[in-house]
Amino acid sequence: MQPKQGYPELPLPEMSLSGPDILDALLAWMPLEAIAPLPILLIAAPPIWWLFRGTWKELAQESRAYLSHHPETDYRPYVSLCLLAVTLTLHEYYGGRRFFEAVWSPLLRNLEGNGWHWIQFNRYGKLWGYVWWSGARVFGYVAVPLLVWRLLFPKD
Repeated sequence: MQPKQGYPELPLPEMSLSGPDILDALLAWMPLEAIAPLPILLIAAPPIWWLFRGTWKELAQESRAYLSHHPETDYRPYVSLCLLAVTLTLHEYYGGRRFFEAVWSPLLRNLEGNGWHWIQFNRYGKLWGYVWWSGARVFGYVAVPLLVWRLLFPKD
């Protein structure tokens, strides 16, 4: 195609795109992303232990003295910390926008295409994302801890 009279021909910039990096693709995969911090924790654990071992020994001695007068073990701190760790992990990987876009968004679009017109995903897509986010938070921070606590500690 010839340029019009009076306009100089401009050269187009040429760019070459590199192929996808396999390491980035692997680290973006959700199951691998969830366990990726474990090697870092394994590397960080020995220095942390070395730094706090004296304090932990003192705490262990105090707790042994307490337990000698109170022989029953209180599992509530362990359960609450485990609940917190599990809840935060699930929220990080399954309670956010990325998971919603990967799993629920296609499902809602499919349902809308199959006759569920009240979904109106094009109009309310962000709202459905917020519904997922808030529902995951209420479920994770309220429903699951209350249920687990009620099952494990019925007297509380």
